[in-house]
Amino acid sequence: MVDPLAEVVLLLKPAARFSKQVVGAGPWRVSRSDAGEPFYCAVIEGGCRLALEGRDTVVLQAGDFVLVPAAYGVTMSSLHEVDPATHSVPVLLAEGSYRIGAPRGPTDLRILAGHCSFDSPDAALLVPLMPQLIHVRGEPRLATLVHMLGEESREDRPAREVVLARLLEVLFIEALRCTTGSGAARGLVQALSDARLAAAIRAMHACPSRNWTVNELAKEAALSRSSPDPFDAKRAAMAVTTAAGAPPG
Repeated sequence: MVDPLAEVVLLLKPAARFSKQVVGAGPWRVSRSDAGEPFYCAVIEGGCRLALEGRDTVVLQAGDFVLVPAAYGVTMSSLHEVDPATHSVPVLLAEGSYRIGAPRGPTDLRILAGHCSFDSPDAALLVPLMPQLIHVRGEPRLATLVHMLGEESREDRPAREVVLARLLEVLFIEALRCTTGSGAARGLVQALSDARLAAAIRAMHACPSRNWTVNELAKEAALSRSSPDPFDAKRAAMAVTTAAGAPPG
């Protein structure tokens, strides 16, 4: 039986695109608008604030890892008080390395951040089922993996693309594993953890051109919409209808 968390990564097919190391000092603030790209960030030293459009600000500290499966409006700022109108510009120090905030003196932040892509043709269906923000704290394994990803992305080594792909797979599995273990998982991760709902989702992605209905997907999952267990019925309707955009009939 395929592990549900591993299957999420197999379905999404993550690929490395961009990674950079950023050091910061003093007050700073950056905002950007991404077209739904996956964004990740590991805080190696110090701390900062992260705010996604429509969500409360999250304070990040050393050892934290953040994965945003679909980033749109993203604002990051220092822990120092900073004017909301401020827009700082990172300064290039070396290939893949930037400094933000005070141009000189000791730094109080070091992060590794980047973008990747989901190469699955069904990514538009899969990503909305994932948590909007995955925030993992106290997991040094993740920071180590991101360090390795950053180093590999900046070096022209043999089999570089293969290594990057494998590191990303492990990175996402580790992040989702931590989220599931904390009880915070939702959507696709939660559905694939249920053998019956996973069967319906796998059937949908095996034949994405089919005009699936909830009844048809319920048959794949061996669940009836008239099931005496209201939790099963509700869970089936929510998971498969959201995943497939399936009509109710």
